[in-house]
Amino acid sequence: MLTLAPGHAGVTRLLAIQPHDADGRYVLRGEFGPDCGRCEVIVDYGGGLRYSAEIERWEPSRVLARIADLNAGLDVRVRVQAGAGASEWLALRLARVVVPRPVLDGPVESDWLRPGSFVERHHDLAVGDKGEERFEVGAPAPACGKRAALFDHARIVYVERRFGEARIVASPPPGCSTCPPLTVRWYHEPTGRLTYQLHVYRRLVEGACRPRVR
Repeated sequence: MLTLAPGHAGVTRLLAIQPHDADGRYVLRGEFGPDCGRCEVIVDYGGGLRYSAEIERWEPSRVLARIADLNAGLDVRVRVQAGAGASEWLALRLARVVVPRPVLDGPVESDWLRPGSFVERHHDLAVGDKGEERFEVGAPAPACGKRAALFDHARIVYVERRFGEARIVASPPPGCSTCPPLTVRWYHEPTGRLTYQLHVYRRLVEGACRPRVR
């Protein structure tokens, strides 16, 4: 835990931030005073986006707040606005939640994957073959306070491979909602066979609410 020397009375100080759970809750410790009408936890995501986090509990030396992944920067700054004024900024790296959970290698059982998180293609033409396949990976952006799983990355997993290969040659940017297609180029030689899975991983993000934008 980060600790600092005791502060002066009537000064708002943010001393430490600790993860509380996997749902984006963090414990802020410091000198905040009693709850007040203008008390806030402000998160600076960079790029001009500052946002008021959802406060679940306020105590004079401990605040429990949800700091959402808004599909902006993961390296943020946090400060507390209390009755005695604003604290200094404190750096925080948000947890990045990707679904489904990545595996190191090999195909996986279908019940482990969410619907639509992978596709499988099989090619075995006796004279050999090659081609490109395009996959739509976009999803609607989340509304205010709602969550959505937006494209993060993808990878090829081979189920069967003999004298062949599949490669991702064009991938959308992480976090896109209206995404260009993901393109896989593949080939197999005569007497070759190729069965591959395209595993798509998505990042859970939350929609910003305009009244909370600062």
